[in-house]
Amino acid sequence: MNEDWTDLLGAPLDADARFLVVGAHALAVHGIPRATQDLDVWVDTGGENPERVWSALAAFGAPRLSTTRGSGA
Repeated sequence: MNEDWTDLLGAPLDADARFLVVGAHALAVHGIPRATQDLDVWVDTGGENPERVWSALAAFGAPRLSTTRGSGA
């Protein structure tokens, strides 16, 4: 796995955020490798989890975009 992806996934783990890796990387864990250049992540939108994820992304160094809670965007 790409070192940046390892760091990216470590940030929400450190923040106790709830998320799942899905897509090709999840398939590889189950013995079905598939070449891909992206990382698919599902994020639980309940409770305080979205703020934990935003904080984790900021700690990783991602730019924070302006959003409205519950906007579905």
